Formats: sequence, C-alpha cells, structure tokens
Amino acid sequence: MATEHLLAGGARRVGIITGPLTWWEAQQRELGWRETLAAHGLVAEDSLIAVGDWTANSGEDGLNTLLEREPGLDAVFASNDQMALGVLHGAHGFGRRIPEDLSVVGVDNTAEASHFWPSLTTVHQPLRDAGALAVREIYGSIVGAREVHRAPDGAFADVTLLEPELIVRESSRTPAIDS
Repeated sequence: MATEHLLAGGARRVGIITGPLTWWEAQQRELGWRETLAAHGLVAEDSLIAVGDWTANSGEDGLNTLLEREPGLDAVFASNDQMALGVLHGAHGFGRRIPEDLSVVGVDNTAEASHFWPSLTTVHQPLRDAGALAVREIYGSIVGAREVHRAPDGAFADVTLLEPELIVRESSRTPAIDS
C-alpha cells in the first residue's frame, strides 16, 4: 500500500528502511515493497534497503545510508512512523524538500504522525479493532458460544483479516489528476 502510493506519486527510486529483520513484521513489509516494485517492472536492489531498529535515530541513519548509496533516491518507505520521523529530520539536514525531493511514508499512524513537519503519510493498522476481535473470540471460546475450528495441520481454520488504511498527508506526493 505504501509503495504503491509512492510510485503513483511519480517516485522511481524507492528505498525502504526495515525494522530488525528478525521480526516477522519487518520481513513482511520488505516483501511487500519488493513485490510492489516487481509488479511495476522495477528492481528491488540491495542498495535501496537499510535496516533500522524502529527508532527515529535508526530512520535518520537509514536515510544517510540510502543517500550515500543512491543519491537519486526520491522516496522512502519507513517501516514505522518513528523511523519516518528520523527520515524527515535527516532529509532536512541534507537540504531535501519533503515531498518535492523526497516522498516519505510510514506505518502505524501514531498519534503524533499528523503533527510531524510536514505531516506524515502513513498506513493505519486497525490495532484497536484487532484487540477487540481477539477478546470477542477468546470470550466466545471460553463460554462455548463459539467452537474453535482447526485445520488438519493444527492451524486455525477461521481467519479474519482487518484492512489497513493509507492516511495521505503532506509528506508524500500524490498522483496528478488529469483535467
């Protein structure tokens, strides 16, 4: 979702700052970035990947690494909002204008994301809804109102997916609207 948005805004050199690659979430976000680039005929080069640790400092360090390798970088997908904050700060230090020179998208839609300068485009994950759903499922299993079904391999047979939402703000270029 984030990478699609960056490409739709005209980016062609999209870097990613992942979280620690021992985390499933970081691996999945990198995989989504790779698959989206490939779907658009772009190569997910190693020089476009920096590994962070979910902190703003690692986001800034990741941007430094990416710009050393790829001076023509025009967009960054930061795998969380804290690292995106570091990217925004680092871009200012390099004299890169956001979003004119560098589009930035984060993940989490933290409460502060709308207060970053510029305000951060981010992927909102419905974590509150996920928590409420988990409580309902657990309660239903406990009181016997809901039988838990398992597939032959032991995995849960019923899966509910909650859709994330892209919150577009000032840190990313948006597609030009044809008139």
